Amino acid sequence: MPKAILVLGTNPVSAEREDEYNDWYTNTHIGDVMKLDGVTSARRFVLSPVRPAPGSSPSPFRYLAIYEVEADDLQRLAVDLREAQASGQMCVSDALGSPVSTDFYVPIDGAHLP
Repeated sequence: MPKAILVLGTNPVSAEREDEYNDWYTNTHIGDVMKLDGVTSARRFVLSPVRPAPGSSPSPFRYLAIYEVEADDLQRLAVDLREAQASGQMCVSDALGSPVSTDFYVPIDGAHLP
């Protein structure tokens, strides 16, 4: 079991740029994130039109990326992620819309709780 997962909810900036967004995310961004110490795997998902609970609201994010993390220091990984973006080592496409949801989740088993 990973020590944490990094979960990102995103959308393309527009429907017209969705192919460009998906190409960048799959072929560039995931590889850039995987270069960070502690990130061990990545997987992307697209929102299904099937609603599991009738009348419930869908997520505002059409796309979800989940990265498994084996880093002991999540704060350090967060800093590394921001520094990689700021330095240009990790390019962010202008096809990526805003806002973006970025969160770490840790297991509830008690072994890795802060």
